[in-house]
Amino acid sequence: MLTSSTSTQPSFEDAGGGIYTQYLVEGIETGAADADNDGVITVDELHQYAKRKVREAKPAMQPEIYAVREGYGISLANVSVSRPELEYRKEVEECVKYDEFSVENNSFTEFAREHLTFEQEELGLDPELAKRIEEDVLQPIRLRYQNLQKYEKFVSLKLRGKTLINNGVWNIFKRRQERFGLRDEDVAPIHQRLIPQQSTQKQPPKQTLPDEDDLSSEKGIDYSKLRDLLKAQNWKEADQETYTIMQELAETTEKLGFQIQDINRLPNREISSINNLWVKFSDEVFGFSIQKSIYEREGKDFTKFAEKVGWKKKEWPFWNEEKYIFYPEDIYAKCSTGCLPASWLLISTMSSKKASTRGRWRERIFDSIMEKV
Repeated sequence: MLTSSTSTQPSFEDAGGGIYTQYLVEGIETGAADADNDGVITVDELHQYAKRKVREAKPAMQPEIYAVREGYGISLANVSVSRPELEYRKEVEECVKYDEFSVENNSFTEFAREHLTFEQEELGLDPELAKRIEEDVLQPIRLRYQNLQKYEKFVSLKLRGKTLINNGVWNIFKRRQERFGLRDEDVAPIHQRLIPQQSTQKQPPKQTLPDEDDLSSEKGIDYSKLRDLLKAQNWKEADQETYTIMQELAETTEKLGFQIQDINRLPNREISSINNLWVKFSDEVFGFSIQKSIYEREGKDFTKFAEKVGWKKKEWPFWNEEKYIFYPEDIYAKCSTGCLPASWLLISTMSSKKASTRGRWRERIFDSIMEKV
């Protein structure tokens, strides 16, 4: 079963229907959902493509997939578009992913434009076709930007010279934010710019961790052992228990480490439950969300992030091979902020057959988890 949102979140439609459905269709029609380039689109590949596009447009939406283990690999469609078109689309998506497109200026950087021009020529693509592909890729990013502009205008209309607003108005702002599919972190800069004296005081508070631990699980996972280990600050065993839980969630208990498709199967709500326990009992020192915050501050440069949290020693100029991150005893003895949980990534990387590909594999696995936080 593919759903456009979790059971606790609203789903959004526009004039063309559901946005999630729109990208499911696009993923098949364009072939862009074929993540491994094998010419076949599976259930999991299609969902992951549509989910990524939805979150580019409306970050607050969290599409989910519910299937038995074999269901993720069911083949849905063969790729019918030409390989040059598909290759060019993926090059455009890469440029967008690494911030080579400015939505404010509505243009690619000079570097990206030159790269895409070379790609067009090498692939023999008609310029008009290349332009249409670019427009398709950029559509969700532009939609998100338009929604941010609409939200800012909406807030400005209410202010009109006022410097203070009441809680009732904040609630209206919140509802409008949700309708635009925007997260708190998306609209925070608007609040800080327009009403700085209230942006940190009257704004509806961010969700805080409850006094009583929420150990509920849609997948029937028992989180009590992880909670008790974290409460006792037994970081090593808690890290290992986290890996065990993630294996159970991904249904990979019979093998070592995770593949990308395994990570994709991890439910966002369960990852959130794991994260909340880590954040609470480490006093906001450890947890996936802490790692994500550091990762984003370092410009999503994994090497810089790894140095920051102590996963990589600066004296290792090359670390794609055996000197990967750490040996477990090293990191548990001296943990830096954001260094845990880590075993899930260490084991997944070391289980990669080719040492030469571990660096790239490590970053893809890490990115996949960060997208769920």
